[in-house]
Amino acid sequence: MDYTNYTEEDFILDHSFYNWVFDKNELDTQFWEEWIAFHPQKQEVIQRAKQFLQNLQLKETTFSDQDTAEVWLQIESIVKQPSLEIDRVHSYFPTNQVSFFLGHWHKLAAVFVGILLVSIYVWLQAPPIQIHHTSFGETKTILLPDSSKVTLNANSTLRYQSRWNSAQAREVWLEGEAFLQVVKKPRARDAKFIVHTDKLNVEVLGTAFNVNSRRGKTKVVLNSGKVKLLAGESKKRRGVVMVPGEMVEFSENALSFSRKKVNPDIYSSWRNHKLYFTDNTLQEITQMLEDTYGLKITIQDPLLRNRKLTGEISSTDEQTVLEVLAESLNIRLTRKDRQVIIQSK
Repeated sequence: MDYTNYTEEDFILDHSFYNWVFDKNELDTQFWEEWIAFHPQKQEVIQRAKQFLQNLQLKETTFSDQDTAEVWLQIESIVKQPSLEIDRVHSYFPTNQVSFFLGHWHKLAAVFVGILLVSIYVWLQAPPIQIHHTSFGETKTILLPDSSKVTLNANSTLRYQSRWNSAQAREVWLEGEAFLQVVKKPRARDAKFIVHTDKLNVEVLGTAFNVNSRRGKTKVVLNSGKVKLLAGESKKRRGVVMVPGEMVEFSENALSFSRKKVNPDIYSSWRNHKLYFTDNTLQEITQMLEDTYGLKITIQDPLLRNRKLTGEISSTDEQTVLEVLAESLNIRLTRKDRQVIIQSK
């Protein structure tokens, strides 16, 4: 999920953001503290959203197992009865909260209360959301509920429900880059695995692939197996089906796909702390370094932007990467904190 485009209203309605404001989930708290630190331009919007939620003085009610059972019994009784006794509504809600809805409209009130109670029951049963986030220069390996494995690249976020129902699709939400090794399910109806990015869905049957979703583009590189790509609102149309050894790039602005043959190992080499370049321009390389290490890189000489590099660099240390890059392309790098300036020698 791309929080960089979130408005104040979006933050207010985000469940994970709510958890952070009221310190209800350790993973959410850790995620938002790191995210805010790396996105100072959103500080003002976030502060307004946080203040709005705090002013509401929202309180969360804790339900016991007995409370949940009673709610379910109440739902069943409402469904079976053609009308609703007002006294039974007041046993669950204060008079001043329901008088406006009830009045003489008993049947309408029954529908309203039934829907509300069903919503409470469903909310109680919903599994919590797991959130994994990596800082700049960090990678992390995550084992999913079905034993599929995700290796998360730097400056990336992965979200999924902590419990998966075998009757439903397995779903994860990715912001950034990850390499996924998906376990194949024996039954076809249990097989679907979906990776959601901001504008693109990747549907998977037991396979290994790399997804990079940054800067308005999503690149999917397939190592083995089979995946189908569905973009935006086109979920009802035929998607793009990939075969091993292909890279498909989706442009969010043009709403178009491009496909080419590649060596898949190159695009997931970051898992082994290596960076491979094959005729990559300096402009492309600097964008990758910014996304991975959180650097701000300026190429002062426009003629340098299209200079190309082919080779391998160890990515364990950002300073080493910069030094090798300067030596390989015969350029001069000047660094101050997170700012890097590239000039001709």
